[in-house]
Amino acid sequence: MNKPALGLAIVLALGIGIGTTGAIFRVLDAALIQDLPYPMADRMVSLSMRDLESGEGGGPVSPLDFADWRDSTSIFVAMTAVSAESIVLTELGHPMRLPAARTTADFFRVMAVRPSLGTPAEQAWAEGYPLVAVSNEFWRIHLGADPNAIGEPLVIDGEPYEIMAVMPSSLSLPKEAEIWLPLPKEAGAEVRDGRFVSVFARLKEDTSVTEATVEMNAIAGRLADEYPETNAGLGIAVDPIREVLVGDTGLRLGLILGAAACVLLVICTNVASLLMSRATGRTKELNLRTALGARRRDLLRLLLSESLLLAGLGTLVGVALGTLGSRAFVALYPDEFTSLGNLGWSPTIIAFDVTLAIIATLLFVAGPAFQTLRADESKIRMRTVSVVRRGQGIALIAQVASTLMLLFGASLMLQSLYRLEQVDPGFRADNVILARVALPTARYGEPAARRAFFGQLIDQLRASPSIREVAGVTHPPLSGSNMRFRLTLPGGDAGEEPLFANYRAVTDGYFRTLGVPLVRGRDLAPADAVDAPEVAVVNQEFVRRYFGKRPAIGESLKLLFRSDPTREIVGVIGDIHHYGPDTPVQPEVYVPHTQHSWPFLTLAFEPRTTVTDALTSIRTVVAELDPEQPVDRIASLSTELNRATGEPRFQGSLLFGFALGALVVAMLGIYGVTAYWNTSRRPEIGVRLALGAERADIVRLLMRAPVGMIALGVAIGAAGSVGVARLLESRVFDIDPLNPLTFVTVAGLILSVATLTAYVPARLASHVDPRRLLRDD
Repeated sequence: MNKPALGLAIVLALGIGIGTTGAIFRVLDAALIQDLPYPMADRMVSLSMRDLESGEGGGPVSPLDFADWRDSTSIFVAMTAVSAESIVLTELGHPMRLPAARTTADFFRVMAVRPSLGTPAEQAWAEGYPLVAVSNEFWRIHLGADPNAIGEPLVIDGEPYEIMAVMPSSLSLPKEAEIWLPLPKEAGAEVRDGRFVSVFARLKEDTSVTEATVEMNAIAGRLADEYPETNAGLGIAVDPIREVLVGDTGLRLGLILGAAACVLLVICTNVASLLMSRATGRTKELNLRTALGARRRDLLRLLLSESLLLAGLGTLVGVALGTLGSRAFVALYPDEFTSLGNLGWSPTIIAFDVTLAIIATLLFVAGPAFQTLRADESKIRMRTVSVVRRGQGIALIAQVASTLMLLFGASLMLQSLYRLEQVDPGFRADNVILARVALPTARYGEPAARRAFFGQLIDQLRASPSIREVAGVTHPPLSGSNMRFRLTLPGGDAGEEPLFANYRAVTDGYFRTLGVPLVRGRDLAPADAVDAPEVAVVNQEFVRRYFGKRPAIGESLKLLFRSDPTREIVGVIGDIHHYGPDTPVQPEVYVPHTQHSWPFLTLAFEPRTTVTDALTSIRTVVAELDPEQPVDRIASLSTELNRATGEPRFQGSLLFGFALGALVVAMLGIYGVTAYWNTSRRPEIGVRLALGAERADIVRLLMRAPVGMIALGVAIGAAGSVGVARLLESRVFDIDPLNPLTFVTVAGLILSVATLTAYVPARLASHVDPRRLLRDD
């Protein structure tokens, strides 16, 4: 390879390696390292219900519990309850549904975010006055960034409100909320186990999360004694706000960053090996310069200047690729990896890029220059070749080990993805579309009004020529939302452990529309009206957990929610993975929407013609029933199912791409190193062939060193893969990360491919005419 081509290859290789690693680190910095957009964010915490038996936290809180927490502790500056919901805005020309949140008055003190316009009227907010705060985006898009927007009216869910403040873009709790409204005092006041709010608080300066946890769990113990039916077995989890916002993003990004760093290591070791070979080839030039009077520092300056130029250009290319790559990564990755901070420059990013540049320069680029000039001038040829061979051998071992660990991790993720995609979700997703209709409680507060609206809606849609099947459910699969209530089994052996089940209100035909099998009993029917006997359908997991081998049909259950009556179990359906195929099935209870109506319903329908025609029919019928009601959250159930496996698919594909790239680069490196070693042994090969050695003997001789190093690299990589397996243990689904078959398969693959790569130049070297070798030498 000529000098310009070699230099370009080195610059591009370093640029790709540094750019890939830098792009992932930029996302990691934005999500985990940069300060959150809240003053003194380290004092902000999330409070949630925690199951004392399982230790799992994150559960929603009832307004009654929140009120007791707030009134019983003095460890916080302020505490607020937040209920994420959607609202219908009718003031801007057509009905529009927007993400919103209802909060208590202390919300603004907890967030400590100053409005861009206006001021939070906390006292009026606490008293329930019809005031709202709007997001900066809402103010710009819907109000034209009007500086006089404060005091302007908005009609929300049919009720008049007044704009109190415009909040800055940094306020993002709850996620994507565009409007904040007061949480009514009476919300959830009738039942203690009606848990639907999130709780946030700001710690006092002289308190810690640990102290808050101790105090709050003492309060939880007192509430469990006072209200054993609803609070027994429940504690309180106190988590820093960053953990709530980011979740396990750090682990996911850390895994990807580690994979990118392995690719960078493989690339840099290849570059170092290439430069060492190039420096050795310049021995005659260096000796000639020495003979003409050049001193060692002159030669070192020459080699270093060339190396530093290559490293500097590679770093610049890497920084540019890292900046562009981070934005592409965020655009392609699932929503939860959306950056919380700025993807631009920060002190941490600058320090990281400088560190990468120094490592790449000193260890992998400038290093060969020092190695080349370690020997005395009189022995530069012999000792330099020895030093280069040792350095290239170490590089070869590192490449094999890094590639094996990458390929092992990628194989675990791909096996996990395959197992995940084999899980039966319990419903059919093909050609099923979802669309949500939510009625304002101000005008549809009575169950009869809700039953009438949704009853007419379903009947008219079933008569539409553009819709084959349609039914309704309060919380469809994969929606991410859920209702879970405690229950009792009258006449059954309930035991001491409280019983819980997920709750759905559905219209008749729902199971048929989603293809959920009826295992025993009967389906819900139009005859299950408001004046008919109260009934319910349960899933198989409900029967397994609460009835065992006893038949459930004909038995009774009672939901401990809003005085729900005792219901007869009339049917058992198949299990549904509500949150996705990687989550376990939970006990579920389905009741007729006519007997327990709600102001919101998601329509699940199968178009007869096109999706557009079906949606047009739905919007037309809804507008005829109530012109102020929008149809929103339109999604394909198959798309939602694909999204449920989107994260592991993306991670597996990314790791596989890294592993494949590292494998290709490593094999090229092995080929180049072994070819260089064979070239340096041409005189020895010629003498052995001239003395009658068989070509197979020459191949074995040339293969001895590289195969030994490859085997050592495989052994080191296999040991490192144990750590990779432990790291991925919580990220894989339904497989043992330490299963021997994966170890043997990946190790065997790397050993075979690397050995074959080393064999090709050895075989070529053994087939050269010995007379030509001796003559050339």
